[in-house]
Amino acid sequence: MGRISDVLYLFHHCSMSSNPHYNPENFGLSVLAEVEYSSGSYEFDTRIVWIDKEGKLYTARDEGCSCPTPFEDYTTLESLDTFDIDEIRNEIKTELGSSRSNITPIQVREFLRTVEEAFSKNNHA
Repeated sequence: MGRISDVLYLFHHCSMSSNPHYNPENFGLSVLAEVEYSSGSYEFDTRIVWIDKEGKLYTARDEGCSCPTPFEDYTTLESLDTFDIDEIRNEIKTELGSSRSNITPIQVREFLRTVEEAFSKNNHA
């Protein structure tokens, strides 16, 4: 490979491996639920809920145009947001009523059902 190819490969490989969106297993996580609020046309506005092997939930929301990599600023487990079920419920219901949001009631129900089941298991185990 040439010099530029080497740099691009290393940048892509290193940035993706420390990104919970693309490699959650590197954080000891798996994706539990994900919702995309944007139209997806040269933009993203994504909420993800991850779960670890013990059932602990983590979450983050990231948005931007097509230039940045989604969740590129989340490089450690500690950089993810504290999971708050009420905050998640309020956010997704607000987004459902927003004229700029691109989600459907079915997506909201599926997302909330999945997250609430995991939350319930984690808090009643």
